Amino acid sequence: MRALRLGLVIALIAIVGTPSARAEYLAQDIGVRFPDALAGLQLRGEPHRYPEPGLGYSLNYAGANISVDIYVYDAGQRGIGTGVGAPVTQQFAQAEGEMQAFYRMQRRQAQRVGGGPETLGAPPRQTPWLVARYDVQQGNQQLRSVVMVTGFRDYFVKVRATYAAIAKGGADPLAPFAAELSALLASSQAPANPPPGNPPPGK
Repeated sequence: MRALRLGLVIALIAIVGTPSARAEYLAQDIGVRFPDALAGLQLRGEPHRYPEPGLGYSLNYAGANISVDIYVYDAGQRGIGTGVGAPVTQQFAQAEGEMQAFYRMQRRQAQRVGGGPETLGAPPRQTPWLVARYDVQQGNQQLRSVVMVTGFRDYFVKVRATYAAIAKGGADPLAPFAAELSALLASSQAPANPPPGNPPPGK
């Protein structure tokens, strides 16, 4: 009896001590496998799927004092392409306008502190983006709020991040994440027959 109990205890320890499976997500619609971690930020939970047509889904990566959401959607449009063509310019203007309107509604001061067209990643794995950075006053705390948009295989890929404002001369915690995401998009190949995995959200 004691031997049986000992065996059960050992089995339980083995189960509890087993590392959990990698929480990666295969986005078949754009042919990208999002890893369980990017630049030290961890993929959290399952993709959030939006019920409205054209809004697609979002993934959340989070770390110490920073949360980043990646949105993949087509807004009901065709011909988005890859890169920062006219559809992306329009979508970026809309995303930035919505962000400005949100802070006005919250009566929070938001000042644009940089952005524009930027190519991120390391050659040859680079991705062009349209970027806007804002410093937002929230009580006694100043936050950095960022929106980035690019086109990828006829979908919009949008990044939204909010985190503590960067001290003068300090390192931007979003920069390594944006660089790794850019390299991931640039290096991803869309197979003719996607391997088994997560089906496109909403399908």
